[in-house]
Amino acid sequence: MSAFHQLVAPDKQTLRHASRLFGATTVTELRAGLHDVDAANVRSVLEVKDRAGQTALLHHTYWGRRALVEELLAWGADPTVRNAQGLDVRAIALTTKSKELIRMLQDALPAEAGRASQPEPR
Repeated sequence: MSAFHQLVAPDKQTLRHASRLFGATTVTELRAGLHDVDAANVRSVLEVKDRAGQTALLHHTYWGRRALVEELLAWGADPTVRNAQGLDVRAIALTTKSKELIRMLQDALPAEAGRASQPEPR
């Protein structure tokens, strides 16, 4: 996965905020990216995807950034979102081999999202 993201957003302000979420490496940076977002627009910022269909939640899951994933979930990021390949956060988390991250994301998924059909971490 490239560090450079071509984000697709409905307007420049949403794009600016979303780019800060993708570029964050700490919870403080992530919060700064959402700090001045109008409460009514937080969801649209969290739902911005890059050209590969990755949201900030999927991106930080891929890199195994548990604290950032946890913070994004707390802000309301959708744990059922899928990328362009059809992978959800739990499937991406399995590639990190982080049992803690996998369990956290599994717990965040609603029961109807197919938690039971996915293998348990080893």
